[in-house]
Amino acid sequence: MYYDAVLYDLDGTLVDTIPAILKAFRQAFLDVTGKPCDRAFALSTIGLPLRDAFVSFPMPLQEDLYEACRKYSTEYLQTMPTIFPKIQDDLAELTRRKVRQGVVTSKRAAPAAFVLEKFALRSFFEVIVTSDCTARHKPYPDPLLEAMQQLGLDDPSRVLYVGDSVHDLRCANAAGMPCAMVNWTYMPKNELESENPKFWLHRLADISCIIVKGEL
Repeated sequence: MYYDAVLYDLDGTLVDTIPAILKAFRQAFLDVTGKPCDRAFALSTIGLPLRDAFVSFPMPLQEDLYEACRKYSTEYLQTMPTIFPKIQDDLAELTRRKVRQGVVTSKRAAPAAFVLEKFALRSFFEVIVTSDCTARHKPYPDPLLEAMQQLGLDDPSRVLYVGDSVHDLRCANAAGMPCAMVNWTYMPKNELESENPKFWLHRLADISCIIVKGEL
């Protein structure tokens, strides 16, 4: 096998939470500024911890936007998200093939746990690393390195990270880890291509080929 483990982002990679996130951003900006959030800005922050999404704004606006967005995200998370097609089947197949798997997400522990349980995904993963687990998160390498440490692995070149955003790519690159982008991403693909992902996945089942052959 060419890889010892596969790590996944959560939002926009395994679970389609992006519409809920965009709606939360829009409503938060309406409440705090009286204007809806620019969609391109909201998309550009997906993959970062929520608090980091607003660092370019002055205080106290930064804190007000964070609190409003967290409130709406929690509300919309209850009913809006769906799971991308065949994710459970493909994760189950990789589990049957003895592929070690984990999640590295910028979500906080509680909402990440809620999503994983809602879609019956928790049992597939040996490790779950959230934004609560490290002092620095994406795009820094720390969360991926933390997941490796928990798995008892020491060679990042033999761990594949699967994501959907530029922040996932930069996190993997900083860790020295190959990164695969999912083809169902909401992000501008030209921006992702400029960061040189190693693979593009049309379905998670493609990972089986990568694991065995080292290529698609």
